[in-house]
Amino acid sequence: MKPKSTLALLLLLLLLGACVKSEYYRTTSWLINRSTHRIFITPYQRDSAYRFQLVTIDPGDTAVVYEGSGAGKDGATTWGFQVRNFDSLHIVYADTNALQPHDTAHIGHIRAGLAVSYTHHIPYSSPRSLYNPANWESAPDEETRYMRRNHFWYTFTEQDYLDAR
Repeated sequence: MKPKSTLALLLLLLLLGACVKSEYYRTTSWLINRSTHRIFITPYQRDSAYRFQLVTIDPGDTAVVYEGSGAGKDGATTWGFQVRNFDSLHIVYADTNALQPHDTAHIGHIRAGLAVSYTHHIPYSSPRSLYNPANWESAPDEETRYMRRNHFWYTFTEQDYLDAR
């Protein structure tokens, strides 16, 4: 064997020996609409709506709002965590059968550490806050030696609509 070939083989073996499979996670977040109203969710930052991130969910439907992956098996996050840089999430419940605008309801979900002057909102500490990961239901869907897949879901109910009125 030539010295160059021996050196190349030795380098290849060293490189392959240094390879280590890393753990990672995959996550999916769903918003489920169990109310009888169409739901519109708009993120706001400094009083400006980010309409390109508008989420619309029809009554009885489900929307996938986030899919991601990253290093470590325990790093999975919800969509609420992904939108943490926005000041609030403006939720509009629209009655799909009504012709009158008074049949819609509005409420804001406020992120942690933000104080607002209006009283009709859902703070981070509320058990219905989209921002708070404790309010999302979750289930590990699949786990292998190196990967964990997690699913998170948040369910809007008719009571959420009534509370927003």
